[in-house]
Amino acid sequence: LWRRALCRKRVAIMSLNKSKQAQSKASSGSGAPLWVQELFEDFRELQQHAPQMSPQQQDEALFNISNSVIMCQLCEPQARDFAQCRSKAAEAGASIEEQQKYIEKNCTQSAQAMVSCTLERAEEFEQVLEGLCKQQCPPQFTAMETACQKAQRTQKDEDVQECKRAYFVTVMCGLSRNMMALFSRHGLVSNDELRAATKQ
Repeated sequence: LWRRALCRKRVAIMSLNKSKQAQSKASSGSGAPLWVQELFEDFRELQQHAPQMSPQQQDEALFNISNSVIMCQLCEPQARDFAQCRSKAAEAGASIEEQQKYIEKNCTQSAQAMVSCTLERAEEFEQVLEGLCKQQCPPQFTAMETACQKAQRTQKDEDVQECKRAYFVTVMCGLSRNMMALFSRHGLVSNDELRAATKQ
């Protein structure tokens, strides 16, 4: 159960990033790599729109951003190339349509390289995530293991649902703490924000 849930998400997230308007205004000048700046902007955008979103939509959006962080960390050369290509789109055209055309014409190769890397390293991704959750979120991880062992034993629907819920809580904890630590290393979030994320 631990291994299966994330595979479907992976490629969808990379193409989601591809179609995003090329921009790196909010955090430019921070000295952070472009891909970090882009994901940070997504994170700030999510915080801005959170009041209009349902808790489920917020979770989904946070999952997508923080999941992309680990993929970009594992495939940093490809993430860097892809982000650089998309950033050139902003210079190529004023409208989103023009930027999109530029990305489709010029960035397909770097997008495919990024997707290939994430698929090739899928097993490693899961090991990294599992290690993160064990290390950063021990109570959640233990609760998940207990719930999922029970579900495997009983095969009851309510136990399976509890296993899935505990899994999601654990993964979200590991992913978001890893993401906030990355943003903190590049000076994009304050120590207070980092501490608040660690307490969640």
